[in-house]
Amino acid sequence: MSTGPLPKQVNYRKLAQETGKLEGFIRLDQCERLAGSILETSGEVQVKLSFRKARKHRFLVVGKTDVSG
Repeated sequence: MSTGPLPKQVNYRKLAQETGKLEGFIRLDQCERLAGSILETSGEVQVKLSFRKARKHRFLVVGKTDVSG
């Protein structure tokens, strides 16, 4: 599992093969759509992602985010 800033790109196929997880943060000012809907754009979004294989050569990514000031 990774912690700290999330990478801009990941190999989701490899993570799904390993039933991998990523946990970290993204700066709010990097989340344009989210930042447009909130008053304060300083701070971070805590992100938890899990990857796994689904049926018929598909992959599933499940995520949870938390924005707290």
